[in-house]
Amino acid sequence: MRAFISINSPANISIDFSKLKGIKFKAVDNKNIHLTLKFLGEITPKDAEEISAALNFIENGKKFKISLKGVSAFPNENYVRVLWLGVAEGNKEICELQKRVDDALKFSFPPEKDFVPHLTIARIKYVNNRESLKAFIEKYNDFEFLEFTAEKVSLMKSELRKEGPIYSEIKGFLLKD
Repeated sequence: MRAFISINSPANISIDFSKLKGIKFKAVDNKNIHLTLKFLGEITPKDAEEISAALNFIENGKKFKISLKGVSAFPNENYVRVLWLGVAEGNKEICELQKRVDDALKFSFPPEKDFVPHLTIARIKYVNNRESLKAFIEKYNDFEFLEFTAEKVSLMKSELRKEGPIYSEIKGFLLKD
């Protein structure tokens, strides 16, 4: 099974993609928007048990606020493959948590390189109108999308289907007040 570790967005994020003219893209379904702490790839049920045990330290962590602000692009604005929301408040806590997750899983998974907290909102397939894409990114550059409290970190399973991925929680790790 494909798996990842994430903080899931608790609410719908409203983004008007209608201004993206001349761009072939696939928006991420609202129920699937999440902040990935670590992508694990293919794992076995036994791996999931070992990963869950290694992540039990999260249960001692504290809840924290996350605010989503601005749209940006990976790998860069001249060659866009992914549009994503940035994290304003909570960035430091997310990076610290991600580092602790990396340390806990170093027995089987290499550490993340250049981790940037973000939530993917669309995957770009083809850009025929760079000005439209640039205008979209500029329009949402300072836009404040959502604020929420990170109350749980989840080990998630991803089932790839023709109509889009289906995500389900394998195990949740509750954060404390």
